[in-house]
Amino acid sequence: MNKVELLFKDRGISRAGTYVYTKQTAIDFVNECRKLNIGILGIDALIIRGDFTEPSIANSIDFTATPYLQNFPKNIWDASIIFLEQRDDIYYFEIVCSDE
Repeated sequence: MNKVELLFKDRGISRAGTYVYTKQTAIDFVNECRKLNIGILGIDALIIRGDFTEPSIANSIDFTATPYLQNFPKNIWDASIIFLEQRDDIYYFEIVCSDE
């Protein structure tokens, strides 16, 4: 875990060893990554109902894919926040970031 993941551990829900966050907490997570210059590689959206977890590929994004690298090479944090703000509140988000 990197510094931000450790800071936000108590604000998330653990699913299969991975922490996921509400939309607002995910935005706070991204802003903390920005402060510490930790890159965001992608965001995975999940729907959680009780013990059931369903990924939502349509509401996930991989910033390491070529189209995103070309469009957001310098400010992936703003792109991440815009992406999160456009998602519904029903989702929880895993933030995949660099290990710095």
